[in-house]
Amino acid sequence: GAMDHGHFETMGADQTFGMAEAMGFDKMAGMGGENIADMMGAMDHGHFETMGVDNLSEMAGAMEMEHFASMGADQTFGMAEAMGFDKMAGMGGEHIADMMGAMDQTHIASMGEHLSDMAMSMDAGNFAAMGGEQTLAMVESMGLDQVANMGAEKVADVAVGMDLESFKVMGSEQTFGMAEAMGFDKMAGMGGEHVADMLGALDATHIETIGADNLSEIAATMDMEHFKAMGGDQTVAVVETVGLDAVIEMGPEKVADVAGAMELENFQELGAEQVTEMAAV
Repeated sequence: GAMDHGHFETMGADQTFGMAEAMGFDKMAGMGGENIADMMGAMDHGHFETMGVDNLSEMAGAMEMEHFASMGADQTFGMAEAMGFDKMAGMGGEHIADMMGAMDQTHIASMGEHLSDMAMSMDAGNFAAMGGEQTLAMVESMGLDQVANMGAEKVADVAVGMDLESFKVMGSEQTFGMAEAMGFDKMAGMGGEHVADMLGALDATHIETIGADNLSEIAATMDMEHFKAMGGDQTVAVVETVGLDAVIEMGPEKVADVAGAMELENFQELGAEQVTEMAAV
């Protein structure tokens, strides 16, 4: 059978590199992502530099996220570094997401000023594919101000890449800053799941600031699992800001969705009168 990662590991870095060299680095790119990852995964970072920027770019272009993941974070970063971060930034959003998705936070942070160029060529789908942890690392390395300066649409794209966990790590102030930068009126357009992730990291005062009209639109995109993911406290804040009457006007199904996310203390906070109204819908 063909050689796999294990064979190259056993062979060692120098032998594997010798094999690649004898074969021709330009031929390596034509082997397909999986084989490239197997070989590169066994080599040292010094070997990558010898291969030259153009060959590395071709190889990276032939690889997908799963290939970088199998190669590992250190090797992926080594490849990016040898290739040049500016070169990576020019590969287009999908390739950037594939590579960054395999890296860890320290790697992403060390790319410094190149991150904004990379972010500019990525869209919501790229950030989502890259994953919440990596998107958060990117935002934290760049700073929210720099992300905000890229315009409301880019902020919204970045927000789609983050998940509830990432927003919670970022904290309520920063998450609110992000919502503000993209525009509260854009939040509903993200869809229920993403809005729930964002609102779930905010506190009640932030939610009130988003305003009744925007929250009504947002609530319309959410179903019970979204309210549940967001949490009872946040759900109460939404109901209290929008006004119970407005929620009731959305129909019995929406009332059930909202109620399904609440716990005893949330109902107590709403008070007997409002709970009775909800139950009567």
